[in-house]
Amino acid sequence: MKRNKNMALITLLICFLLIFLIVTAIRHITIYMVFSSGIMPFIIIGIVSLAIVFLYLRGLNQRR
Repeated sequence: MKRNKNMALITLLICFLLIFLIVTAIRHITIYMVFSSGIMPFIIIGIVSLAIVFLYLRGLNQRR
């Protein structure tokens, strides 16, 4: 079984996403987190998550 060529980049993006989530949570956790944190963290989380899925699927197609 061949290794996904994008695994290093996927791992880096996952680490970035986890660090970003932790920092955002520490800075903005209140009772009304959605209103206090704004929309930007959710946009960044969505973009990074889509990049991870895209790279993973692209790596799967390269193995065929």
